[in-house]
Amino acid sequence: MAERTAAELAMVDAGYHFSPGDGTFPFRGRGVGVPTLRAVLARYPGLPLVVEMKDDTQAMVEATVAVVREAGAASRVCLGSFHQGVLRAARRLAPEIATGAGRQEVVHALIWARLGWFPPPHRYDALQVPESRQGIRVVTPRLVGAAHRAGLRVQVWIVDGADDVRRLLDWGVDAVITDRPDVAVPTVRGWLESRARRSGTPA
Repeated sequence: MAERTAAELAMVDAGYHFSPGDGTFPFRGRGVGVPTLRAVLARYPGLPLVVEMKDDTQAMVEATVAVVREAGAASRVCLGSFHQGVLRAARRLAPEIATGAGRQEVVHALIWARLGWFPPPHRYDALQVPESRQGIRVVTPRLVGAAHRAGLRVQVWIVDGADDVRRLLDWGVDAVITDRPDVAVPTVRGWLESRARRSGTPA
């Protein structure tokens, strides 16, 4: 596949294939392109973000860290990747930026979670994990509890169903990563409002 520049990706109709499942394509032809990381950080200045580094290269780490630092967003970004080497490089280059656990670190975490705790020290700040993988359940209330006792966040992907979002929030997960923000966002808002009513505190 040919490499594309940021300017070329900005012209792609990123909403062309998105459909809420009713046969319509509400974002097709709306000028929704692929934004740069710099643009996303600028558009959502107060929002915590997970930034996944797809390429397994030092250049990817350096470019990502430079943009995050330039935006003054180090305190609200968590870097993730499937590549352990990229995460190690990010931790060396930018120890002030949180990172998710790498694949092998997640495996070790799952083993320790069965005992209900994680031994220190942790080189990562969050578990960015699927709810299940190849028939093996990953996320459980026990895992969430063990992670929180160790000061770790649990961010679950990919969660598209409203019932799944609510169930995971009830379990205490810190974030859901979704392909259906049109479903997940109102579900999370409704869950927060319901919790606020039960506790008598503002959402």
